[in-house]
Amino acid sequence: MKKRGDNKTTLLPRDIIMQELRQRIESSLPGTRLPSENALSLKFNMARMTVTRVFNQLEEEGLIERRKGCGSFVKGMRTVTFFLPYPEFIVEQGSMAEVFRSRLHGAIRASQDMRLKLNIFPVLKERGAFYSPQVFQDFSPANLVITSSLMPESFQYLFEHKIRTVMFNDKPVSHGEKQYTYDWIIMEKDYSSAVRAALEKLSKKGCRKIAAVDFGADKTVFSVLDSESITVLFPENCSTRIQQQEFLRNACIQHNFDGVLLHTELSLTGKSINSCCALPGNIEIVGIDILPEKCHLEQPFCIGSSQEGIMGYDAVKYLAESSRMGIRKKYEHIFENTDVLNNMEQ
Repeated sequence: MKKRGDNKTTLLPRDIIMQELRQRIESSLPGTRLPSENALSLKFNMARMTVTRVFNQLEEEGLIERRKGCGSFVKGMRTVTFFLPYPEFIVEQGSMAEVFRSRLHGAIRASQDMRLKLNIFPVLKERGAFYSPQVFQDFSPANLVITSSLMPESFQYLFEHKIRTVMFNDKPVSHGEKQYTYDWIIMEKDYSSAVRAALEKLSKKGCRKIAAVDFGADKTVFSVLDSESITVLFPENCSTRIQQQEFLRNACIQHNFDGVLLHTELSLTGKSINSCCALPGNIEIVGIDILPEKCHLEQPFCIGSSQEGIMGYDAVKYLAESSRMGIRKKYEHIFENTDVLNNMEQ
């Protein structure tokens, strides 16, 4: 019997479950999966019909979304989070920062088209200063995350919390890090078509001894080459134009190279790529993956486009629409300026 002055009320079974779900909804991000009706029925030892009525009411209130065969989810605008290495990175100069900006612009367009919320999240405070694992504590399976192989410190957390992830494979992923990425969408570039086309151009120019020289951070550009017939060089400490010019000139003189495939992150400007690299006119040179907006060169040269903006757009699209992860999408570099290519053959 209820004592006089006792203001406590006994909650009905239905109210207990309703209170539990409302608390979960308030503390969860949009898209978070809620416990199933069966699970709640067993947890509170209540009839399944009672639980179903609670879910029906929450759905009528617009708080949850029920998907046939998938379950019930917190309703609201889903969030896509774009990871940056550190806060200032997006406004810096340099080719990798430009790549991130292009990807981000693509992701923004996709988020607008698909009515998703896009956040930009710096994984590091500053260069060389890692955040603690607590920095990811607000991320849950409701998040859709776009990261890069440049930020492996996020891999384990994203994997353990089953957060749907797209990773841009900007550099080779170590064996210890790969275990956390097997069920992600991994987007990587495929340079094979661009390299083959460049080799064909050099061959038509009569080149017989060719060097592939990579001054860039991405060491996979020339991975398709047969090292027995083509000399692949990865020079170190050549981060300036003068250093690269000196290396190319000395290498061609020392080894009698008459053709060069060049991958560089520097902005190249000049009358020709030969004069820009300070090479004699009798040495043919083809540029691979030189950003078109950074080139003001006359022939002979080729431009490879990495389609970073399209990759950024598709990263959001895959996260929003893909029913499963583990898709590996490659983007082939293409030669854009066909007029230049035709002139090179003349």
